[in-house]
Amino acid sequence: MMPYTGRSWSIPIPPNVTLMTLNDRLTVAARIRRTHELRDLGGWLAIKHKMPREARALRCAHVLGFILVTDNRRYDPGNWMPTAKALVDGLVEAKVFADDDRSRVLGPDLRVRPQQRSKGFLLYIKEMTHMPEDFPGG
Repeated sequence: MMPYTGRSWSIPIPPNVTLMTLNDRLTVAARIRRTHELRDLGGWLAIKHKMPREARALRCAHVLGFILVTDNRRYDPGNWMPTAKALVDGLVEAKVFADDDRSRVLGPDLRVRPQQRSKGFLLYIKEMTHMPEDFPGG
């Protein structure tokens, strides 16, 4: 059983944002630029959604990323890990977490949500009191 506190944040990524996947064939410069854009966005969204920061930072949390799709085609959610990682790094830069190591962050776990109204990405953060004992990093 997960030790959730009951506090959570659902952060939709604006639809005009270009997401990153492992299938992208970007130059190194383009990948770095897009990663920085997503990190900055993650920090800005943390502030916008009034997530606890600095002295009130989350001790640990479960992070989920939902890929919102409008059809029932087959999707590999792991392909969106570059997007999820950059957004979580932005949460660290905004001081929502002291760090995103395994003792503080469970995930990001990626899921596909088919049959949504529009395509997109949703970051869901669920605060935990502590890492579960059966979790290797806890």
